[in-house]
Amino acid sequence: MNTLRQRAWWLMRQQGTFTLNDLLTTLCDGTEKNAYHSLMKYVGLLERVGVLQRLKRKAPGLSRLSRGHVIWRLVRDLGRLSPVARHRDTVVFDPNSESTLTARAVGSTAAGSGTGPQSAEERIRDARQEVLQAVKRVQQREHCRSKRAVVLFLAEVQSGRVEPSLSEALAVSVMRAGGGGQKGAVPGAPSERTLIRWLTVRDLTPKSTWSKPEQAVQPWMVKALRIKRTLRHPTMQEVHRRLTRSWNSDWGEPVSYTAVRRFLHGKLKTVSLDEARSVEARATNEREAV
Repeated sequence: MNTLRQRAWWLMRQQGTFTLNDLLTTLCDGTEKNAYHSLMKYVGLLERVGVLQRLKRKAPGLSRLSRGHVIWRLVRDLGRLSPVARHRDTVVFDPNSESTLTARAVGSTAAGSGTGPQSAEERIRDARQEVLQAVKRVQQREHCRSKRAVVLFLAEVQSGRVEPSLSEALAVSVMRAGGGGQKGAVPGAPSERTLIRWLTVRDLTPKSTWSKPEQAVQPWMVKALRIKRTLRHPTMQEVHRRLTRSWNSDWGEPVSYTAVRRFLHGKLKTVSLDEARSVEARATNEREAV
């Protein structure tokens, strides 16, 4: 079956470097359902296991307020058959080698091919992925739910019944990108609550504590204010739903419901609500003047 992700994989192999907008404009004709989110998840998963690499430079966007398009590069050509996302887009299966790809295995290969050393964020991300793979092995062995598997896994860690390589991954997984670590019930390991949260998130890359927050008013903020103004009885859930449906790929990845709620409540420390309203008003006046 010639699916959207299969066609995307063929284009990745052909182009070598690409943006998400390249995939959408080349492969989609408007009949696909949730094409943006499907390709975004697929590209993010391939990046997580080391098949794709995110470049530091960005392709310029068409919008004046655009921060540019993320550029990915194919660093490991697995073969003609496209990688398959399994277990709700958490694991990559390579039909060419008939093997499941893990962040640790692919990361070592990429390092050997001269792609450069991993950053602190990448090492932490790969360590967390390895820890989750160990939790899933416990789940498969015990035939239990994920929460029960987390409890059993932490019990094994506390008793010392883990391999040295996994112990090292556990220690790295609880580190922060900006330094320091997190304290869990088991020393040198994430807490039960943290592991359960990792099982549900798509991107395990930690946020750097040294990163400077974005100060400028973002395009999605202007869009959110316009959506709220058009609703007769606006709710945060409805504003976020409509914002996600009308999301522009030039803006990057869609923001979470929490980010929208904090912004509309004026609780963002980086951008004031009054400043965003002023930008939205100026944009509205310019559009009406035209």
